[in-house]
Amino acid sequence: MARVPGIRCLPMVAYVDPYQCRRCGKCFSRRSYLTRHREIFHQRELFKCQLCEQAFLRSSTLKRHILKVHETKRQFICPHCSKTFSQQSNLNQHISGVHEGRKPFTCPICGRSFSRRSCSRKHIAMVHERRRPFTCQICGKSFSRQSYLSEHTSVLHGSELRGRRFNCQQCNKSFSFQNNLNRHISVVHERRKSFTCRHCNRPFSNQSNLTVHVFEVHEERRPFTCRHCNKFFSRLGSLNRHISVIHEKRK
Repeated sequence: MARVPGIRCLPMVAYVDPYQCRRCGKCFSRRSYLTRHREIFHQRELFKCQLCEQAFLRSSTLKRHILKVHETKRQFICPHCSKTFSQQSNLNQHISGVHEGRKPFTCPICGRSFSRRSCSRKHIAMVHERRRPFTCQICGKSFSRQSYLSEHTSVLHGSELRGRRFNCQQCNKSFSFQNNLNRHISVVHERRKSFTCRHCNRPFSNQSNLTVHVFEVHEERRPFTCRHCNKFFSRLGSLNRHISVIHEKRK
């Protein structure tokens, strides 16, 4: 190439993706891509924080993370077992479910009770609906949980999936599986809600949310009672806000 007078040519520097997997050496342009890679291909080697779901390669790193990020903020102490929580609502839920034995979330199909709404929803989906929404794109086997599918693909199809990405053409978000991309487009961009309430025609994106809606709104079940004024609430969060604003005078 001919030189142009007065212009100095600088050597070309190759750009290197800054986030590198310590297990296999693969590099990524974003931390989220690296985290997703670890979850798929090195899942059993990760140490996950139970408070924020952040994952680490070493247990020592996880312990430092908990001490630095979470322990300094955990100021609500259980009077029964001294376990600490970062929010009053979490402490109330712990006392209600663990020490008082309350299980206010009842399955409308079989009557089984649960201490948490999330457990009730999983129960309905897995037991009564027998849903296995997570399907392996390579062999077609279905699973009831994403974690089961991730372990399956990591152990049996890991070598086949390395480097494969499915990109959303509308927001450039990247996925490892085609069905995850399809679900993302359906819920986020097309806003599909195919489950409709027979009482009010309100649409929902899944059956479990519809079931909870009917349980709370149309059947008017309010299992949470304020110990100060005996007012009833359908959700624990609503009860906690009521106590905080009305009885503890917090804003």
